[in-house]
Amino acid sequence: IHYHIVSVRVDKEGKKISDSYERKRSQDALKELAKEYGFVVGKKKEMEEVEKRDADEKKKEADFDFNPYNGFDPSKGDVTKQIEAITELALKYYFKESQQFDLIMEDLGVKAYRWSSEEHEWIILQGLDPESKEPCTPLIDSEEKFGDLQDTVAQHAEQCKGQRKTKEKEKVSNIAQTALSKVKSEKHFKNYLKKFGISVVLSRNVKNEIFGATFIDHKTKCVFKASDLPKFSVKMIEA
Repeated sequence: IHYHIVSVRVDKEGKKISDSYERKRSQDALKELAKEYGFVVGKKKEMEEVEKRDADEKKKEADFDFNPYNGFDPSKGDVTKQIEAITELALKYYFKESQQFDLIMEDLGVKAYRWSSEEHEWIILQGLDPESKEPCTPLIDSEEKFGDLQDTVAQHAEQCKGQRKTKEKEKVSNIAQTALSKVKSEKHFKNYLKKFGISVVLSRNVKNEIFGATFIDHKTKCVFKASDLPKFSVKMIEA
C-alpha cells in the first residue's frame, strides 16, 4: 500500500501557487502527516534522490543572475523567469494607456501579443533576440503566472491617471529639448536619450511622417506621450 500527495496548485483566489522546491515541501508535509497516521515516508535511497534534486534546483536558482532593467537576454538562461521578471518590472511603471505597457515590454525585449476569442481576451508573451529584435522563444501564456494580465494592466493604467508626475515630465522634456538642439539625426536623438535612461518610440503615418512620440524613462519608471510634456511638441522632432 502506498499513498500519493496531490496539489491543485492554485490558491483560494485562483492564482498559481509557487512550485519552487515542491518535492521537498511535499516530503515535509508527508512527514507531518506520518506522525498522525503512522505511515512511513519513502525509502532512504528515494529520499537521497529527492535531496539531490532539491540541491540541484537550489544551485540552478542561485546561478540565475538576471537584472530585468538590462532587458531580455536568452544567454542569461531560464527565459521564462526572465520574461516573468520583466513583466513584474513593467507593472511598476507609470503609464496611462494599456498600449504603453506593451511598449515598455518591447523596449525591455519582450513582445506582448493581445489575443482574443469570442469569450476571452488575454496576453501572450515572447522573448526577442537582443540583436535582431525577432522572436526567439516559445510563446508564453501570461495567465499561468499573472492571472488576467490584460485586466491587471488596464487597472494599473487607470490608477496612474490620478498621478501628476510633474517633475518627471519636466525632466524628460528638458532632456528631449536639449537632445534636439545638439543632434542632427533620429538615430543620434535616440542615442542621446539613452545616455539618460530614456527610450523614445516614434509613430509614423503612411507617408513616413512622425505624428506621435512616446518617451519611456527607465530611471523614474514613467511613460509619457510628447503631448504630456511641458513646452514640448512632436512637431519639434519632425523639424
